[in-house]
Amino acid sequence: LELSGAPAFKGGLFMAGVNSIDLDLSLLGAGGCSLLQDALPDGVVLPTSTDGTGTISWAIPIPNDPLLLGVTVYQQWAVFDATANPLGVTTSEGLAIWIQP
Repeated sequence: LELSGAPAFKGGLFMAGVNSIDLDLSLLGAGGCSLLQDALPDGVVLPTSTDGTGTISWAIPIPNDPLLLGVTVYQQWAVFDATANPLGVTTSEGLAIWIQP
């Protein structure tokens, strides 16, 4: 999974969950940004940071577990940038990952 085009050397979050949502963050001060996955309570939120080119790249193995077949995981990045908006956060587009054989 990769994020590109973000500001260089900024902290952020990797977020993934099994529920898709569409929460507009404009009322919180992040106009144009939305939370498109619900990582809580069953998902994952991990800290990360962009490199000098504004990129984050992660290889995430998917276990060979038949119980995962047909599961859809929704993933999104958030990057902390105090200059972007009053909330100081920007979000990526969402990604739906359907696990299949």
